[in-house]
Amino acid sequence: MFEDHIRLTIDTYNQISQSYIDTTGDLRPQLEFKEFVKIMKPKGKVLDVGCGWGRDVLMLNDLGFRAIGIDL
Repeated sequence: MFEDHIRLTIDTYNQISQSYIDTTGDLRPQLEFKEFVKIMKPKGKVLDVGCGWGRDVLMLNDLGFRAIGIDL
């Protein structure tokens, strides 16, 4: 039963992925990132669980963090 929900989630994301990228690619969570960066060690490691297409991971790496993203 649980596996069915995961498979449905993955299938749904696969169907809408390009649309999601197109509609969220330019969005930047500026305030949240500023607050997050303040409490992180410079060049610290970040694990982004549920990263979607990796937008935030790219931003974190650009800021000098060692970010890795995982998702279904």
